Amino acid sequence: GAASPYGQQVPPQQQMQPYGAGGAPPPGAVVHDDARVLPRPKLDGDSVTNRLIQGEPGAATAPSPGQFGGGGLVGGADATTNSGKTQHTVACHPQNFVPSSLKHVRLTVNAFPNNTVLRRKYALPIGAVVQPLADAAATEGGLVPVVNFGPAGIVRCRRCRSYINFMCAFTDSGRRWRCSLCQFQNDVPNEYFCPLDASGKRRDAHERPELSRGSVEFVAPAEYMVRPPMPPAYVFLLDVSANAVASGALHIAVSAVRASLDCLPNEGERTKVGIICFDSSVHFYTIKAGEDAEPSCLVVSDVDDMFLPTPEDTLAPFSECRPCLEQLLERIPTMYAAAVDSGVNGVGSSGAAAARNAASARMHGANAFGAALKGASMVLEHNGGKIVTLLSSRPTIGPGVLKDRGDNAVLGTDRERAFLSPADSYYKTTAVELARFQISVDMFICSPAPGPFLDVASLALLAKH
Repeated sequence: GAASPYGQQVPPQQQMQPYGAGGAPPPGAVVHDDARVLPRPKLDGDSVTNRLIQGEPGAATAPSPGQFGGGGLVGGADATTNSGKTQHTVACHPQNFVPSSLKHVRLTVNAFPNNTVLRRKYALPIGAVVQPLADAAATEGGLVPVVNFGPAGIVRCRRCRSYINFMCAFTDSGRRWRCSLCQFQNDVPNEYFCPLDASGKRRDAHERPELSRGSVEFVAPAEYMVRPPMPPAYVFLLDVSANAVASGALHIAVSAVRASLDCLPNEGERTKVGIICFDSSVHFYTIKAGEDAEPSCLVVSDVDDMFLPTPEDTLAPFSECRPCLEQLLERIPTMYAAAVDSGVNGVGSSGAAAARNAASARMHGANAFGAALKGASMVLEHNGGKIVTLLSSRPTIGPGVLKDRGDNAVLGTDRERAFLSPADSYYKTTAVELARFQISVDMFICSPAPGPFLDVASLALLAKH
């Protein structure tokens, strides 16, 4: 787990004053158990250094300066660092400690400055590359252990909300623990209590991964969730406009989707998938169960007033509908290539006038990406999931239209910087709205060369936010 952000500063009259060495409040004092009114530590470099070296003011014990000296590493293959120095641990004995794999956490330096003066002279940048979902088979320490605290909930600092870890010290015969980040003394829950040995370590530290390993995974209790876990859902949003067909981007994208079907997570056969295509209209495909099932399509031509033609059929169970899905993916490139060649919207339109308008829009590369995106969000809003989209031209009709800002005359000049800023905030607003429904967007933008101006700066907000 990772520590959550610090809260806001509280008024001085509400801040808790430190108790004496005994840890008991003075007679008549008001004790605040609500974490929202606990004092927040200062986060500047000097304050953090002083707390690490001297401890929290009024604390019963304080860490020694040598504990936080140079040479400390986050990751490594065993209990010693790459420089040969033994890693320091607080909650467990060093011989029982299993550090984080370098696949999970890799620092930019091998040693940290251990005092303020050295830190000010330190010229090397300090950072870390964190990959919590690294392939477990490729890591030195093997699988990351899973820790489940059950109904009691995860043990966290009441002040800064950091998680219990191997650098937290236990005091008062094991009845309190000191946060490794803000040095606040917390009470140990009754169900988590264990006596200390002669060296001041918990007797069960080697049995608890959160106290003896650098990387653990916590099972989130129910209060961490805004709703029950939903089945994985994927909607593939494919650009089938003339640009996408002529450049070959549609054919490559469909081939990639077909090749990735075996990689989709499908634990318990709960995964759902959907296919939506768009050009001047939005095409919703219905995928049915059965070996001999045929896919069907309903087209929404009014891109300014988007709706779902069949809300219950657009998202289908992957395991049951895979034969029909593969059949549809095999047909899509040839279906839309034939439509472009003939100049007719060949997948469904009513009336000769509508057919002529759709054909004209297709031949001129009309793109209703904004409307298709809204349709995909309507499909996923009750479940959440991921939208994977191919885009080969700039949205030109419907919501989210982007104007052509391309001008080769300004390339290489100071005015070119204006093109690196978004034209408007439509896609940022849309991204924030999608996040409310637990929907993420992966975008593959493939403009044909030489191709029209795509305005990636504006479209990128969709994946960024």
